[in-house]
Amino acid sequence: MAKHERQRADEVSQKWDRIWFDRFMAFLRQTQRSRSADRDTVVAFSQSLLRHGKPAWQRLQAVRAIRNEALKRGERTPQLDEIILKLRELAQDEQNTGDGDPGQLNPNEPSLIQELRKQLRIQHLALSTEKAYVQWVRRFASRFHVEAEQDWSFIGVDQVQQFLSELAVEGSVAASTQNQAFSALIYFFKHVLRRELENVDAFRAKVPETLPIVLDEEEIEAVFANLSGLSLLLARLQYGSGARGKEILRLRVKDFEFRRNQLVIRRAKGQKDRVTILPLILQDELKGTIETRRRLHDADLVRGFGSVYLPEALARKYRTAAKDFAWQYVFSAARISRDPRSGIQRRHHLNEDYFPSRFHGAVKTAGIDKPATPHSLRHSFATHLLESGIDIRTVQKLLGHKDVSTTMVYTHVMRNGALGVTSPLDRMQARFDAEQVGV
Repeated sequence: MAKHERQRADEVSQKWDRIWFDRFMAFLRQTQRSRSADRDTVVAFSQSLLRHGKPAWQRLQAVRAIRNEALKRGERTPQLDEIILKLRELAQDEQNTGDGDPGQLNPNEPSLIQELRKQLRIQHLALSTEKAYVQWVRRFASRFHVEAEQDWSFIGVDQVQQFLSELAVEGSVAASTQNQAFSALIYFFKHVLRRELENVDAFRAKVPETLPIVLDEEEIEAVFANLSGLSLLLARLQYGSGARGKEILRLRVKDFEFRRNQLVIRRAKGQKDRVTILPLILQDELKGTIETRRRLHDADLVRGFGSVYLPEALARKYRTAAKDFAWQYVFSAARISRDPRSGIQRRHHLNEDYFPSRFHGAVKTAGIDKPATPHSLRHSFATHLLESGIDIRTVQKLLGHKDVSTTMVYTHVMRNGALGVTSPLDRMQARFDAEQVGV
């Protein structure tokens, strides 16, 4: 670890030592205890933190702060070693079981909403899915004035059909929005109410048949020219690999296979893994990014952090994997944050809003009059491969499409014209040009 990074880690550690020791002194004044770091007093302080919902790793940090302050005063603290050891074990247990635990639930929420959250978390569905499903169930309950748990016994297919039809007709929502509401209600009835919704015949919003927004190579170069640093790297990687934006943010160190020139996309759409291209031109920069990430991880470990979210049962199966460097997100957040479900402090990946806003600015600055988004880079990747002669089945595998018909849409936006057909006007002009040359 570089000298300045060690200094920064020490400064952060000292800062938290002061914070926790001040809280300990406030606890002594509040409880009218003597200003002593004796075992019983420190245990009482730790228990008060537990009552306020503080996880074991924070209680461990607090007791360490008390010990550090005592050592500064020349006091020996063997009485605290047992407490620190126990809290370290509890913190490790929390780390290893946090992902399978539904985490803290709000007791003020209706019991069925709490159960919905619990089921979603047990099945390891995304936090964004949880927020959306809870919002739709709340909205549905409000529409039909369902307040008490027993009121749901009078709710069924008729109300669901009416709700979905109102969304499409009166709300004019997009088809994807209506489908999300439908999925939320299907899930709620099945996993919470333990009832199956069958033969739902609602008026469905029409799915528009739209073509993907594709940038040509000159436009992509213009966008790149208006990006820099991490934003430029993310843009080049997305265009060079064809990965989705979320897939890139979730890349871990072990997913970069430099010798094979490939990226391994884990748990992609449909919960399937796939392999795609790792551009040669980006390898040196990516290796440098990973080394910088290693130093940050080392600093996190010094501070008592360094863990990362692991999917499903991996945290229980591989008890130390959460702190292994191979599992860390490469494109990590600048700050450690609290997992809203488990309460564990972790360094997550970059926020999903980080890159799109910068990309939009670059498109605007480049003077490109297309509603392009970062996903347009994935569309451009596929289209340009097809234009270069790569067969559609290969492109399908690289993109992770389940059905080749999904990939076929890119044949409609290829550079050689719609469906590869030459306009009769162009053929007429070509004959005219040939006749002129003959003259």
